[in-house]
Amino acid sequence: MARLKKTKLIVLFLSAVFYACSSSVSDTEDGGQEPGPVQTKLWEFVQYEDIPIVTSYSTETNLYSFTGFEVFKSGLDGSNPVQLTELNDRSVFFVDESNNTLFSINDSTILRSSNEAASFDTLTIPSFRFRSTLLSGNKLYSSSENGLIISINLTSEEKDTLYQSASLQDIQFISLLDNALYLNADNSTKLLMLNESKKGLQAPGFESSATSSVLKLGNTNILLAATRFQKILRSTDSGETWNQTWPEGLPANPTTDLVFTSQNRVYTSILGSGIYYSDDTGETWESVTDTSLNVMVYSITQTTGNELLANTKTGIYKALFDPKTN
Repeated sequence: MARLKKTKLIVLFLSAVFYACSSSVSDTEDGGQEPGPVQTKLWEFVQYEDIPIVTSYSTETNLYSFTGFEVFKSGLDGSNPVQLTELNDRSVFFVDESNNTLFSINDSTILRSSNEAASFDTLTIPSFRFRSTLLSGNKLYSSSENGLIISINLTSEEKDTLYQSASLQDIQFISLLDNALYLNADNSTKLLMLNESKKGLQAPGFESSATSSVLKLGNTNILLAATRFQKILRSTDSGETWNQTWPEGLPANPTTDLVFTSQNRVYTSILGSGIYYSDDTGETWESVTDTSLNVMVYSITQTTGNELLANTKTGIYKALFDPKTN
């Protein structure tokens, strides 16, 4: 009798364990079982395993990825990657996506290609060493030593000095909005704005070091500023005043990039926390990160085919969801 009671207890225990383990499945009409809900996969690895990709650009047919020292060219889906060895060890690379023109800069020379890197022509600016650069239309803005900021007309190759101050060091361009250049200076301890028409520097309405991006949302008066050491700041009056409270839904980690899509959606990458989006001009945010994107995200790219890419410490990941509607 004691053995029978013990056997019954073991059966009851095993039955309870089985019930607990099977609680995530449900019976089908034919008496079988189907799995419970599974987390949706939001991202998939595309290319360049264990190679840090700082940023990437797309033309109508190709994707160009920059590590900070090397440039890779592939199909828009990351297929058939090749390294553009002629661009090795150059400090700056970017693509003017409006006319499919590639630029690679080092010291005093600019390499330019309008035929998908099949060949390059060289533009040299005498007595000038490029540091930070920013492209807008046919104008290239660049900083050099001794606090010099210039603009170069890439059509006529004419150079115009916009500002110079020996006290301003380590200039890093961020964004150009409504003829105003936003820039970090003095090892990212200063955030300044240079109005091209007035050729004068001023503070942009908030104090923040190491700002990574200033973004204008379409034709509105709303600006968003991403900061590496604080938060996303929001202005509704073209930068006159800024809301410096934490936006709802974002973790308290540095922001590395901001991207505004054609469908009035904003994406941001948060250091160590993945990617978030906002559909209400930056007031509230929601995560679109799964375990596959549990890596350091440096920047976000929206390709010409409207795909969303995450440029990370371990390569490039592609969004599996519709970036316009989720």
